[in-house]
Amino acid sequence: MGDVVFDEHEKQTLDAYDGMSVGEILWRTRQHQGYTVEQVAELLKIRSAYLEALEKDDISTLPGRVYAIGFVRSYAEFLGINGDKLVYLFKNQKVGHDKKVDYAMPTPMDDGQLPSKKLLAISAVFCLAVFMLWSWIGSPKDMSDQPIPEVPKQVEDVVLDQAEVKTEKKETKKRKIKEAAAAKSIEIRAVSESWVSVRDAEGNSIAAKLMKAGDVVTIPDNVKAVMNTGNMGALEIYLGGQKIDMGGELGEVRKNVDLSFDTLKTLQKD
Repeated sequence: MGDVVFDEHEKQTLDAYDGMSVGEILWRTRQHQGYTVEQVAELLKIRSAYLEALEKDDISTLPGRVYAIGFVRSYAEFLGINGDKLVYLFKNQKVGHDKKVDYAMPTPMDDGQLPSKKLLAISAVFCLAVFMLWSWIGSPKDMSDQPIPEVPKQVEDVVLDQAEVKTEKKETKKRKIKEAAAAKSIEIRAVSESWVSVRDAEGNSIAAKLMKAGDVVTIPDNVKAVMNTGNMGALEIYLGGQKIDMGGELGEVRKNVDLSFDTLKTLQKD
């Protein structure tokens, strides 16, 4: 995509902007919309490590200027931010406006001959395939435990262009995220009193209490949990809202009950 030509007023506004960095704008906007890095990475098919690098204003780990600009544009437009304006700010702050091509120059061949066009084409296709593979692999890590200040009005005036947000497309993506999360939700529901202790694979406590009828314990996403209980018959286990038949009699003591998603999925009836 070629560079967008802004009118003189817009260009002056963007050039004069001295507020938050592009990375902080992306991070704050994502947090306010309730997305995790992993969710955005999965939907945009961009490696989560690259999205995290953008949010931290660290371009040293990105694959090159052209890719970095493309990532900023895709990320911004997904969040409802004017991609053209944020890319312009990104160039101002990080990579400049001069176009640069990232070439990896080959070393001279011993016989003084240049590689054939066919060999160059094969090499280019291979490099593209490798990069696309990297883009599909994420390293999950979010920043949800950090405080989230409000996005300043100055930023909204400069880069947020809600008129350009495709509401229907965004709502569809949000719905898919919620549906995917709901399908993986794991709950322990009590129908009568039962002592329950739930720990993750590292032994960290998720819940340890006397559950009464109507109480619910929710296991966090992607956590491999193990449960001990003094009354298995008083508990119901649900995966994605569907009851899983775990057996158990009233007063039955159970230890090390595997409540991981993969295990429960095998017990789930179609």
